[in-house]
Amino acid sequence: MALGISLAPEHGAAVNDFDVIVVGGGIAGSAVATELSRKGWRVLVLEKKRLPNHKLCGEFLSGESRRQLENLGAIDFLLNAGARRIDRFVLTTSRGAVFRSTLPEAALGLSRYRLDVLLRDAAAVAGADFRDGLSALEIKGSLCDGFVVKTAAGAYRASVVVGAFGKRSSLDVKMGRRFASRLSPYVAYKQHFLTDSFPGAIELHAFDGGYCGVSPIEAGRVNVCLIAHSAFMHRPKGALDLAGLPILRTNPRLAARLDSMIPEKGTLCAVASPSLEDKGKFDEDICMVGDAAGMIAPLCGDGMAMALSSAEIASMHIDGFLRGQISSSKLKSGYTASWNREFALRIKLGRIAQTSSLYPWFADLLTGACAVSPRFGRWLIARTRGASGQRPVLGAVLADS
Repeated sequence: MALGISLAPEHGAAVNDFDVIVVGGGIAGSAVATELSRKGWRVLVLEKKRLPNHKLCGEFLSGESRRQLENLGAIDFLLNAGARRIDRFVLTTSRGAVFRSTLPEAALGLSRYRLDVLLRDAAAVAGADFRDGLSALEIKGSLCDGFVVKTAAGAYRASVVVGAFGKRSSLDVKMGRRFASRLSPYVAYKQHFLTDSFPGAIELHAFDGGYCGVSPIEAGRVNVCLIAHSAFMHRPKGALDLAGLPILRTNPRLAARLDSMIPEKGTLCAVASPSLEDKGKFDEDICMVGDAAGMIAPLCGDGMAMALSSAEIASMHIDGFLRGQISSSKLKSGYTASWNREFALRIKLGRIAQTSSLYPWFADLLTGACAVSPRFGRWLIARTRGASGQRPVLGAVLADS
């Protein structure tokens, strides 16, 4: 099935032909691998870490993601794995303002420790060759000539390479992606906590310089994930859990919530300089999906749904290219246009909200406005959501390209 590839590997390197190589086996990578494998293409997934592992993530699957998970054949597995139903939202500030609302659609809470394995298995069932513990060391080529991806196990050749390597990767630096050379002022942490009971709600607690999301996941656990401006973060030396961060204690409701739970050892994750800047949808002819294509502010709670949606959109355009129905230039322009139409407004609104949330007075003003006018609060939540209807069929995508 693969298109003709003229790019030769180095002498002596082992080469295996695939139609698509996906670099990164997280949510977006596994989803695009599943979609393309089902369309009959030979897909290789390279994931640098062994699964399962803990990843920094809000672990909140908003209602929009249910359809994508059903399409991937994973929704029943998520429910059987103990995914928690979440249908309410609570917003608090350090000065005492509170806003409560129902979510537009019921969401699910499940750890990446479980979710990534389930999506990997769905990709494998669809026919993808999933290799975890194997990094892409170098990517050379183009959509016109094909690609060679070098790994410690040899070189692999494909017509298309999909970049699903997350928020910030060493590959971004090697490729010279513009955002990778500029450090953002943020730092993010995530940790699981144990508790006897937790409501089916996602809580967002603002504090000076940042905010913290708290939501239930499987097996009596709660995910605590925060992002803050580095100027406000002073982690005590030797502190091994988030409950010990003084900045979180500036919000009384968040402090009380943390005191009611027990930190789970081995689950603490951190990421420095997560970038909310615009990212190219194609770099060096590599098609970017998930956070590698663009990251929405975590407070919007739409990152995992966007990862699934971007994979679905990308797979339709890539399928058309591999079938010879669209050119490489149409693949790039069509996917970029579809991505921007679906996500650009959400990301801009999220970026504004992210910046504004660093100021306590704004957090109080916004929370108070939502409390006075719940309709406004629900509208604001909906503005960072995607449409829950069906994606266009392939013919419509090709016509749009």
